[in-house]
Amino acid sequence: MDIQEFRSRLANRDISRRDMHKVLASVGVATAVLGPGAKAFAQNDVDPDLTVFTWSGYDIPELRPNYIA
Repeated sequence: MDIQEFRSRLANRDISRRDMHKVLASVGVATAVLGPGAKAFAQNDVDPDLTVFTWSGYDIPELRPNYIA
């Protein structure tokens, strides 16, 4: 089932529970497989001169020692 057929069947409420579970399972598998790889790829491209702007006064100092380190 391609994405257009899925959207059409979902909009028309013409999708079975089994088909819905297949779609959700495929999304879960893709997330589990691609998630760690995407995170590792992103960590390699961090700019060493990164500047982060935040709102001061809205944070809890006890929660940020690891962030500062």
